[in-house]
Amino acid sequence: MPCQAPSVIINDSTLRDGEQAPGIAFTPAEKLAIALALDAAGVDEIEAGTPAMGEAELAAIRDIASQARRAAVIPWGRLTRADADLAARVGAGRVHLSVPVSDRQIRAKFGRHGGGGRLDVLANVAAYRRKADTMAMPAAEWDAMHAVTTRGTFLMMRAAIRLMRAQQGGGAIVNVSSVSADHPTIFNNMHYDSAKAGVDAMTRAAAVEFAGQGIRVNSVQPGGTASGGAGEMAAQLPIRGPMVQPGRIPLGRMSQPIEQARAILFLASDAASYITGHHLTVDGGYHVS
Repeated sequence: MPCQAPSVIINDSTLRDGEQAPGIAFTPAEKLAIALALDAAGVDEIEAGTPAMGEAELAAIRDIASQARRAAVIPWGRLTRADADLAARVGAGRVHLSVPVSDRQIRAKFGRHGGGGRLDVLANVAAYRRKADTMAMPAAEWDAMHAVTTRGTFLMMRAAIRLMRAQQGGGAIVNVSSVSADHPTIFNNMHYDSAKAGVDAMTRAAAVEFAGQGIRVNSVQPGGTASGGAGEMAAQLPIRGPMVQPGRIPLGRMSQPIEQARAILFLASDAASYITGHHLTVDGGYHVS
């Protein structure tokens, strides 16, 4: 008896995931043009955006939904009533909801060490870099920042500490914070600054609580870094604020990612064996200028 071929549904997430790539930001007209091209190409489903990002995003999704002839236009959101209600405003018949499974993912990741390996170092680099106008930012954007940056850092650190305690050999944790946790750098960054301040607070608390088990916990506070994320950020909103004023970085340039990596490596190494609860600022002197 011949087997029936399984049906294949093509789902394209360019309009949702595409803007997470460094330096990529679509205008509403570009979003519409991309969506109509995907529709004409026969794509079955188009993830058209995230309604929680605000009224402009809602309008863009509505525009796409009204003009796409074949494809199902689907908004994306988190598993919250607020996000579901916003998705309903675009008139779509369906919504894709992201179901958080962070605890499960982290247990599975650290469970790989159960075969006799050790975990001696955690470099904890959780971050969500999207900028948002302070006065227009939806509460959902604030929540997304803290869910990734603060909650994500906490869950990873706690899982690592459990394993380090169980193996009874201590360890080193380096959380990546930001100089903006202590000293404002740019505007439209309030949600990011507060999340990174939370990272530093957790760093200090964990350093005191788990020093008796030989676990050192420190953080690195990067300043401006010439990374792909910096280009993406500049494409979202104009970069204004103290850090971009002439002369505010005494060394006269942004850091390279490798310079931040070296600071993390130092705090994780035996060269920092008597350092815990410390925030190492790597910002070219901005903090003291």
